[in-house]
Amino acid sequence: MGTVVVVGSINADLLVRVSDLPAPGETVLALGATNAAGGKGQAQAVAAARFGAQTGFISIIGDDADGHDALAGLQREGVGTSLVRRSRARTGRAVVATDASGENSIIVIPGANAELDSLTTDDEKAIHEADVVLMQLENGTKVATEAVRCAHKAGVTVILNAAPPPDLSPDALIDLIRDVDILIVNEGECLRIGGGPDVDSSARSLARFARAVVVTLGAAGGALFRGEGAPLRLPALDVDAVDTTGAGDSFCGVFAAAIAEGRALESAFQLALVAGSIATLTEGNVPSSPTREQIMTTSGRL
Repeated sequence: MGTVVVVGSINADLLVRVSDLPAPGETVLALGATNAAGGKGQAQAVAAARFGAQTGFISIIGDDADGHDALAGLQREGVGTSLVRRSRARTGRAVVATDASGENSIIVIPGANAELDSLTTDDEKAIHEADVVLMQLENGTKVATEAVRCAHKAGVTVILNAAPPPDLSPDALIDLIRDVDILIVNEGECLRIGGGPDVDSSARSLARFARAVVVTLGAAGGALFRGEGAPLRLPALDVDAVDTTGAGDSFCGVFAAAIAEGRALESAFQLALVAGSIATLTEGNVPSSPTREQIMTTSGRL
């Protein structure tokens, strides 16, 4: 089915349900709260594994209950954990507040994630043997840049989800993405790092360096940009969203898995949009990742 190596973060999430997200200076009462597995890296690795990819994961956890729970959860999902390191720092945490419409606000406490700043020899070997390497920027740009260059040098397809947006100079940003095959950003990230007045011009600017740029647009679906040609625009599914937290990471993980199994960009894009839409129907990041059967059954009805 293809091999994906994910380089990224692990968090323990506190999911808080509210009627409305608080405005600055405002206090609101929660309707309820639950704990769930999170972190962009962990969510994307689980999404790729559930779609069927042989998935390895380069990450870091604390030697605490949250870390032990994360490791056990990854192993239950079939994600390879031999490259997950241990730290004396606490496992990363995030507080995710979600309102009645499914929109969310997230605060991340990096914890051990901040210590993942370089690759080991074993990490490099796993990347060299992969079909696709997928990373985000929740661990910072240093390890992501190293992983991008390691994979590119080995001829491995590189997918970068530039989230959160990197705080880099224009030249440093270009250096990072010029070795990226597929850059995935949401609307806000596209505008911030592309620097244009609108999504299309920003995405076209980024597509001068990455082979393809994918912009996710929430309920509006997404757009795939390549070179100077017209973008491919596809809609999301029409769903009654419960929680949008996991949509982006499900999109990225399934996109990577679909590319790893040899699908064309257009096919991977469509399947990823279906996955992201389905993910909004379940609360939480990792828990919301759909199975391959759910995605393929839904996609077959489109």
